[in-house]
Amino acid sequence: MKNKARQTLPLSALKGITIYQPHDLHDVANLKLQLNDARARHEGSTSISRPTVNGLARLFAEFLDVCRPDYEHVFRVIAENGLSLGATIEFDDRCQQRPCSVRAAARR
Repeated sequence: MKNKARQTLPLSALKGITIYQPHDLHDVANLKLQLNDARARHEGSTSISRPTVNGLARLFAEFLDVCRPDYEHVFRVIAENGLSLGATIEFDDRCQQRPCSVRAAARR
């Protein structure tokens, strides 16, 4: 079985996507990345977890309503914006250190 190259999506690629209000997906992703970094610092770890677009979508829906998350709406908006669910989200400055994917420019 061939290993697929991991796609990395820069955080800025989420700017402009509106689930319920402008840039809300970007804002939640930014908070998630910052908290992952803070936790790693607190634990003294060099291994820092990064969310996939799929994980971010689930987190976003559950953040709004953990009892009745609207996954369908969130995943529909993500699909409309051409994002790969398996892509890992990373801060832009860290994407400069390795190749990062860009989302489909269909909306631009």
